Formats: sequence, structure tokens, C-alpha cells
Amino acid sequence: MYATFGRIIRSGKYDLASLTARVNFYHANGQLTDDQRRDLLSLAQEQAAQAMTMDYKAEILALWERVHALENRMDQPPVQQEEAETPDTPDAWPLFTQPTGVHNAYHAGDQVTFENKRYICRMAACVWSPAVYPSAWEEVPLERQS
Repeated sequence: MYATFGRIIRSGKYDLASLTARVNFYHANGQLTDDQRRDLLSLAQEQAAQAMTMDYKAEILALWERVHALENRMDQPPVQQEEAETPDTPDAWPLFTQPTGVHNAYHAGDQVTFENKRYICRMAACVWSPAVYPSAWEEVPLERQS
């Protein structure tokens, strides 16, 4: 059992709370020693901390991309009122940016450009691209884009 938990932890594909509960369960049933339990929980917490650090890096990069996009928009001359209402402006179809979690996920109605095609999100809290989860996105035919 100890080796199995070790493989799961090294894979990084686990929920820390669920894994902790399972390790404690097997420990309570006498299938893991105190030392094994302590080692497994320590390793799982270290792995989870490293994974969180990586998520922050991706989140920070995504935020910087947005800051640069906003700076570029601020450098643009003001748009006339009739142009601002046109849904085909670059602001209406920003490039798809991979969300790093629910905090920056796409929502129903969000419009994106992905692989030179335009899509409207059809689900709440969508973190997948149109290529990965096509049923969450509706491709917008060219005639509807103007």
C-alpha cells in the first residue's frame, strides 16, 4: 500500500484532502505504519506546494498578458461611438488564453478567437479550449461575425 501511495503522489495527480483521508484510513486500519503515514503525508504536501507554485507562475504570466493588452488598448486612439457598438472589434474577440482555474475561467457568452476562428462560450466556468472541449464552445460562422 505504501508503494502505491508513493506512485500516486509522484504522479502529481491527486487531491490533497482526498489523499490525506485515504492515507489516514489505511493507517487506522493498520495497513500503514506511523512512519509510513508521516512520510506519505509529508511528500504529498511538498508535491502539492510545488504544484501551487507552478499554478501561480502561469497565473502571473496570464495577468501580464492582460496588462500588456490593456496597455496596447490605451495607446490606441479613441474609437468613435458607432465603431464601439460593432461586435467585430478586436476587443469583442480577444485571443483565447488558457485559464489556470475557475478564477479566470470563461463564462457563457464570452467571445474568443482561437486558431483563427471565433467562438462563443456556452458554459459557465469553462477552462478548456475549443479544441479540447468543443461542446463548450460555439463556432461563430463568418456571416454572424459582422
